[in-house]
Formats: sequence, C-alpha cells, structure tokens
Amino acid sequence: MQREIETFLKTHTRKQVLTVLAEGEPPEIIPEILLYDEQTDPATGETRRVAVEPLSCDYRGKFRTARQEELPRLASALLGCGYDELRQRQRQYQMRRTVGVLGLCLAASLAFGAYFVRTSVTIRESYRQLEETHAMLEDTNAQLEDTNAQLEASLDQSLRNQSEYLAAESRKALEAGDRLLAIRLALGALPSGAQDRPVIPQAELAMVEALGAYQSDEEIAAVGTFTLEGTVSDYLLDSEGDRLIALDNLGQVTVWDTASYHRLAAFRPSLSDKPNAVKLAQDRYLLINYPVNTYCYDLEDNSLLWVNAIGGSASDLMLAEGEEQLLYVNSETGDFSLIDVRTGDILQTIPLALTPEQQEQDPVFRLGFPDHDGQVGSRFVAWCRYYESWDNAYYVPVVIDLEQGSAVMLARRFGWLDDLCLQSDGGILLFGGEEARDEISEDWFGYGYSFLRENPFTVYSLSPEGEEHWHTDGTFFLTTYFDRVLPCGEWGVVCVGGNVCLRLDGETGEILSRAETDTAIVRAYWNEGDDSLTVITRSGKMGFFDFEAGGCSLSDTFVDNLVEAKVIHGAYVCQYSSDTILRYRLVADENFAPFADAQSLDNIYQYAYLGEKTLTIQSYEDVLFVFDLEERRQTGTIDLNEWTEMATSLGLSEDGKIYCYDRWANDLELYAISPEDCSVETVAMPLPEGYHWYGEGWLWQGKVYRAARLLEDYDDRALVSCDVATGEVETIPLDLSVSAGFSACVSCGGQRFLLNGDGIPFLFDPATGGSVELEGLIQDDTISAWSGDGALLAYCDGSGVALCGGDGTRRGEIDVISGQVKGMSFTPDGETLLILGSDGVLYRFDLDGNPLGETALFGTRGYRDPMWEFLPDRLMLLWGSFLCWIDLDSWELAGYAGNSLGYDAGLILSYQYESGTYTFGCYTPYSVEEMVKMGEAALANAALNEHQLAQYGLD
Repeated sequence: MQREIETFLKTHTRKQVLTVLAEGEPPEIIPEILLYDEQTDPATGETRRVAVEPLSCDYRGKFRTARQEELPRLASALLGCGYDELRQRQRQYQMRRTVGVLGLCLAASLAFGAYFVRTSVTIRESYRQLEETHAMLEDTNAQLEDTNAQLEASLDQSLRNQSEYLAAESRKALEAGDRLLAIRLALGALPSGAQDRPVIPQAELAMVEALGAYQSDEEIAAVGTFTLEGTVSDYLLDSEGDRLIALDNLGQVTVWDTASYHRLAAFRPSLSDKPNAVKLAQDRYLLINYPVNTYCYDLEDNSLLWVNAIGGSASDLMLAEGEEQLLYVNSETGDFSLIDVRTGDILQTIPLALTPEQQEQDPVFRLGFPDHDGQVGSRFVAWCRYYESWDNAYYVPVVIDLEQGSAVMLARRFGWLDDLCLQSDGGILLFGGEEARDEISEDWFGYGYSFLRENPFTVYSLSPEGEEHWHTDGTFFLTTYFDRVLPCGEWGVVCVGGNVCLRLDGETGEILSRAETDTAIVRAYWNEGDDSLTVITRSGKMGFFDFEAGGCSLSDTFVDNLVEAKVIHGAYVCQYSSDTILRYRLVADENFAPFADAQSLDNIYQYAYLGEKTLTIQSYEDVLFVFDLEERRQTGTIDLNEWTEMATSLGLSEDGKIYCYDRWANDLELYAISPEDCSVETVAMPLPEGYHWYGEGWLWQGKVYRAARLLEDYDDRALVSCDVATGEVETIPLDLSVSAGFSACVSCGGQRFLLNGDGIPFLFDPATGGSVELEGLIQDDTISAWSGDGALLAYCDGSGVALCGGDGTRRGEIDVISGQVKGMSFTPDGETLLILGSDGVLYRFDLDGNPLGETALFGTRGYRDPMWEFLPDRLMLLWGSFLCWIDLDSWELAGYAGNSLGYDAGLILSYQYESGTYTFGCYTPYSVEEMVKMGEAALANAALNEHQLAQYGLD
C-alpha cells in the first residue's frame, strides 16, 4: 500500500489521495506517507519532515452522519475544490432548495389562501344570495298563502253567492208549483257528495220549504210540473198514476214517469195532421187517434204495433172487455167495430139499426161516446146527433150490446145531450134538455165566462127501451165546463152541471139536496168509500159535497183558471192555454211522532212549560192536559172545573207540583197537581183581615205571591205570600207611590221583579217588599227583558224601549214604536237587544240604541208571548204557532216549523191539526246531511237537465 501511494504521488498531488476510515484509529491504519510530508524552507533550503492531515472520510460512526459530514470531503477532492467551499455550496444549495420549497409552499399557501378566501367570499355571497332567496321565497310563500287565502275566500264567497242565488231560485220554483225543481236547486245550494260548499241559512230554509219538513198536518201542495212542447190539448194517467200521457196542440204525445219526472217517450206519427184523442189500454198500449188513422204503440219498448184506418174524433173510441178491445164508431156508415188492441184486427162489426122510415129519409148523423166509461157488462151507451135537415137536428141515445151484436137507436129525442150513462138495471140516465140550446163557442168554454142568465138543464131517467121513468129540471149560471150524471147506488143519482151539484132520488127524481160553487166545476168524482162527491172548480178550489148535510166546503187548493183536473194518487191540473201540467199531492213530514197515550184536544186555551220536563196544555173548557217531555208521553188530564171556574196556572214548584188558583174566588185556594198521577190537593191561602185580592199571582222559591189591598183604603196595600209546603202565610206591606194593583212581569233570577202598577213600572224586591219606580209608562207587563247577568233591563214605555240598570237607573232608550213591539230578549253576551215587531221582523240594536240589522221571519203572527231559546249557533224563536231558527252568525232565517209549541232537549214540540182536533207530538230536527238525503230520495234520478245546469250555473 505504502509503495503504491509513493508511486502515485510521483505523478499526482497529495490532495488527490483519498482515504476512508472504516474502523480503528487514523495513526494505526492510515499509511505513514500520508501522515507526513517534506517541506523545504525557502530561506535556508533545508528540507524537513512535517506532519499533515490526510484527506480522509470517517465512516466509523452512523451512516447518516458520515454521509452528511464525510461524504462531502470525497466530493470536494473529486471536484477539485475545498471542503469548506463544497460545504458552503452544499449549504447554499440546501438553502436554495429550502427557500424554493418554502417559496413553493408559500406560493401554494398563498394560492390556497386565495382559493379559500375566494371560496369564502363565494360561500358568503352564495349564503347571502340564499338568504335573499329564502327571504324572497318566504315573501313569495306569504304572498301565495295570502293569494290562496284570497282565492279560498273568493271561492267561498262565490259559492255562497251561488248558493244564495240557487236558494232564491228554489223558493221561486216552489211558489210556481214546481216542488221537484225547488228540491233540485236547494240540493245544488247545499254540500252533497263530491260537491263541497259552505252551508248558508238561505239554502237550509229553501230545503226545509221544498221538502215540506216539519209540516205536522197534511196539506195539498204543488210538487212538480210537466211541460209540453205546445199547449196542453188532453192528458191521462195509467191506473196507478205511474205514467202521465199528454197531447199538445202541435200534435206531439209525450209520456212521463211521474215518480222521477223523466220523459220516457215522445210520439208524433203524422206531421201533417193532429191527433184527436189518446187512450191507454191495460196500462201498456197507447192508442193515438187521428182523423184518418189510429196508431197503437207498446210502451214496454215504445214500438209501433199497428196502424189501422180508424179515423174520427175524440168521442169515436171507447175501451171494452177489460181494455183488451177497442170499440170504434164510424159516423159515416153508422157501424160500430170491435178491434183487438194488441193486433189492430177487427173482431166484430155491428151496424146501427135504423127504422125503414129513417132509412127513407137518408139521414145525416154524428155518433159519439160519452167522455167517461159508459159500459155495464157487454152493453154500451152512445149518442147520435140526427140531422133531418141542416136546420133541424136532435139527439137520440144509442145502446150497443156486444153480446147480442146489436146497436139500437132509441125512439126518444132530445134537443141537446151533454152526458149519458147506463145504470146497473139497464136503465139510462141523461143530462140534457128537450129544446135545443144556443150554440156556445169553444172559446167561451176556455175563458169560462158567465152568461149572466140562468141556463136550464134536465136530468132524465129512461128504461132500457127508452121509456121515461122521471125527469127533473134544474138551472146553472156559469159556462158549462163539465157536465156529468152519475148513478150512486143507495144515494140515488148525482148530477153536476156547470156550477151546480144535485142529489136526486133514484126512484122518483126528487131533488134531495142542491149546492153551488163560485165558478164552474171542471171535474167531479164520486167516492164510493165515504159516499161523497169531490169537485174541483175553475178557480182552483177543491171541496167535498156533504149531501146528507146539504152543503159543500171549498178551499183554495190549486192555481186558478183551470180547464182540466185528474185525480189519481194526487191531482194533475192544467190551466187554460197552458203548456204545463201541475202535479199536486198531500205533503206531510213523516218524522212527526205523537206522544204516547196522547189524547186529542178540540181546542187550546194556553200552554206552559213547567220545569225541564213537564208541558201543560189547558183547553177552553178548563181541562188540563199534562205531558212528560222526557218520556214523551201524556201522564193524564185534570178537569179543573171540579175545583175552579177560572183556572190560572202559576207554574211548577220546587216540590214538583203544578199550582193553580181561581182568579175570581174571594177565598184563595191553591190547587197542587202532581204531574205523575194527576192527583190534586188543595192548599189554603187566607187573606189578611180587611183585604181583598188584587192583580195576578206568581210562584217563586216555593211561595205563591199575590197582591191585596184594604177595602176601606186602597192606598194600603200588601203582598201576601204562602209557603206551599207548610201553608204559612206572610203579609209584606208595600210602599208604592201610586194607588194601583200590579202584576209580576219579568223576573231576574227571582231576585227582582218588574211590576206593572196600573201602567207605572216598578222594580220590586220580594224579600223586603221594597220597590223603585222607573221612568215612563209601561205598555205591556210581558214585553220586557233582563240581561243574563241582571245588569240590564229593557221594557216598553211611552216613547219606545227603555234601558235601565239593575238598580233602576236610566241607561238610555231605543227609538221604536212601543205599541208594535211584541217581544224582547238580550243575546247571551248581553251586548245586543233583540226586538220582535208586530210586522214579523226581528230587529237588532246595540246598547246605545243603534240599529244593527233585521231578519224577516216566517208566519210569525200570534197572540201568545214569544219564547226565546239560544243554542250554540241558533236562536229558536217561537211566536204564534211557528218556530223559527235563526243563524247567529248571519242572522238569516234558516228554517221554521209550523204548528209548534216550542223546542225542548233537541226536539221540536208540535201538534197535528186534522178534522178539528189537535194531536200532540214532536220532531227530531234534521241535520243538513239528513235533508240532503231526503232531497235526493225525493228526486230519485230526476236530476237537472243540461239546459237547467247551464241556466243555474251548475254545468
């Protein structure tokens, strides 16, 4: 190693020799030649050996340290630079790298900072925008909510307006007689099915009226209409009244279902001619008679069965043999033909038998049947107008016998005939006259003019051969709408002519009774069940002739100016020159439930509610009827005449007994009636010595009070009380400023009474006998009211209605005509005074006397004091016999019930008046849903048509 180094040094410098210390100490392992060097002194030139430090790397320590500290030494030698320089370069490099990295990091940090700043700004901007958007959305949502609320309010108001309109139209339709249309429109005004709309009082009222709800006694009312294309010419119904068939002047025949009012079919076989008559056979086969042909339709499928060359007029057809055959008369030939209704085939032809003399005269005649059924067995009766010349014509009865195959003209002649019929014994009844009468235009019939002169007629009774049994003459004064003669069994013969009805003896023709109507009779029916005659007049009146009593009671039932009426399960009437047939029927609410064991009364004098469960009704005969309202039954009757001549009821005491007295008796005895068993006990109430009774009495807290005064000094008065439990009597001196009697008017919880002292009002304390005189003159001791808390009193004085505080101080007055006030009440909150006027209007005032509004009531005319009852949303007001309920939000009339006695525990107390007697019971009030169901049931499937839906805005 030593020699190699020496050799190397000969050509290289010592700095180019590099060593690495791996282990051991440098003196021991580094060659000596590298540890020493020869150095020549320039001054002496002397060479000497000098110790040097070799260029060496120490790798004896940690590799990482050697690499960082020693490796540069090798590198510096290899690079030809100093170690310190290399280290400096290394430090500079490291510094530059560090600075670069730091710069890069700083740049990255700046970039990230800028990014984050920008992002933060963006986030803040976005957040701000979101906040603004959120605020805008909240504003928009609020606006939408407001808009939605406005739309809902607008829709609600629109529906309310539409409901008000439909309710008004419903009442118009009802007034016009179209009850079904009224129900349809009332249904449209109320929520039903998928149709959600607010409930308004006007719609409830319209439905109550249209349904006839709460109507306790039956009345005949218009329930529907059938409208034709043209004017009504003729109409008929099937045997059960299920179908109506009508002919108009345009020649169209229309068929309706009378239950649903749906048009089932319409027929017009000929466009050139107009039918003369329609007939229905077996409730199935419709026969339409034209001047040339007769058509037959099957109403099961509305198919045409046959057409036959049977022409003529309305009187040329009559049904025979159980309506399986049609009897037709040919006026030209005088033949009678029997035709099969189902096929139109002619089964039999019967010629009119003429005498040789008649055949030689070559007569012109006109044959016809009476309007009604003239059949008895196989025999029919017809009339023949026989013309000997154009100036000489007369009527002859014709009898057709289908079994014998004969048609015989009788020998008896008449100047005119309006009706004829067969009797059960084969005889013939005729309505006519010997002499021809003046011809009357059909227009006169239509308008129903009176001729202002007597028109004679005669009723004839002939044998089957035409011999006269008897005849009876009569007269009538009005144009003949309807003439008919009827055999009525044991009643003899009933004859209707113009405006006159006669009952004749069937054997002799003697007039047994006679009655007249104010206008001509358009229809008459003999009622076999009760042997009475029902008549309907041109003026729309209907009545029942009582021939046994010899009179007739008529009532305004239908519209006036009638030309026709038919009665089958109701009445179908038609006015002159009208395109409408009106249907009437009995209308009554089946919800009425009579009280158990209830007796019928002939009259009602007064009634009173005692406590919460007792109703008493007193008749004019002083019979007291007692009802238990909880059990809905009559507990009994008490004949007060056994104890008193003029009974006055005081009310129900705390012991549960009814107390009354005789107001005219000098010695006052109280009669205690037990409502449970109607037993009666007496309680004496003696007068103080020297006094006599004066004024009315009243019952309060188990004591009966009545005023008395000295006979010698009217100014000395006292109030006498009697404890009904013990019979103890107490006298309370009165200090009143007038010499007058008085009666109790209105009590404020029994603490104070408003007294009427001969027109001067007093507040009276029954506990002390003290009184306070009020201003003004009291008009009626019952027309006053206390507020619920007793803070206000209202009463009628001479100037109007006075308002006072509970202590009697004047608070103000309301400017009304006190004589027209029939009742008053405060609302439950005491902020509104209700005044019922004699005009049937409920007026509202605030406590300053300002008017707040008014409500027109229904039918409120009565002599009894009104009764007030406030429910959560309704006011139940009874005046007279009508109970009205009023909506407390709108103060509109929402419904009413006639023949009412009041409202108790959810029941409408009522009575039925029929045949002169009263029957007592109650109704359960209908909810809106129940009324809707009733309306839908009444309509069946008779909904509004498209035209009506559009007309009333429901499409």
